[in-house]
Amino acid sequence: MDRDALNLRDTPDGDAPEGEATVVLGPAAAGQLVHELAGYLTADIAAFGFSPIEPGDRLTDAPLTIDDVVEPGSWGAMAYDAEGRPTTPIRLVGQGRVESFLHDTSTAAKAGQAPAGNLVPALGFEQAPRIHHRDLRVSPGGATRDELLADADVYVRRFRPAFYRDQFERTQRDGEMPPSALYAHDVAERIPDTADPATVEFPVAEGFRVENGELTNSVDPALLWTPETMKTLDRIGRETERITGVGSKHKSRIPYTVTAPAMRIEAELTESM
Repeated sequence: MDRDALNLRDTPDGDAPEGEATVVLGPAAAGQLVHELAGYLTADIAAFGFSPIEPGDRLTDAPLTIDDVVEPGSWGAMAYDAEGRPTTPIRLVGQGRVESFLHDTSTAAKAGQAPAGNLVPALGFEQAPRIHHRDLRVSPGGATRDELLADADVYVRRFRPAFYRDQFERTQRDGEMPPSALYAHDVAERIPDTADPATVEFPVAEGFRVENGELTNSVDPALLWTPETMKTLDRIGRETERITGVGSKHKSRIPYTVTAPAMRIEAELTESM
């Protein structure tokens, strides 16, 4: 961390690029993005109408595979969920195709699925458990660092917290009401069509321009992401990195872990707010 801080301090600032760009996400940034993607693979968010994704959809032609596992000792893993169900691994995305959503008992019954123990207790006892991922693992690919950076415009090492552009999505995610399937469907029938559902702004905390395959000036644009962005994924790195965090969902604080490799996508960059 000290070395990264010194490198960032000594790197000259550059003008943040805008518009469509080829962006390489380092393993930590890719993990942050996968964390947000997994949020749209939960049955309660889908019931609100905020997720444009359904099981069976093809996210990308790249061999993207994401599992929610329960490795002993992981920050996000546990033996039983808040409903007392044993936790079992579940494949969310296999070779670019969505294979499953995350459920609690009620949403699993409605979907005709078996729950895998994804009703995760909040940290502390003040808030309710929520449907959430536990320990996400993204399978590595075969791209080297040079292959990832070739012809790229920007390298992102880390994002700041994500911002949901749609007002109603922000309101519901920030609310306290337990997002049961019945409640979520009831709310979805009462709110107007949303303007930007599943549109996430990722402000760059540590980013660099790429010139001739090398990192140069420090830049801090914001990356606009939707699930459609995953269609542009064309390279997945070999080396993985684990990040741990605490996500906020309906006022509950939920622990999670993501292990991911670097990825390369095409995305729109704007000036960071």
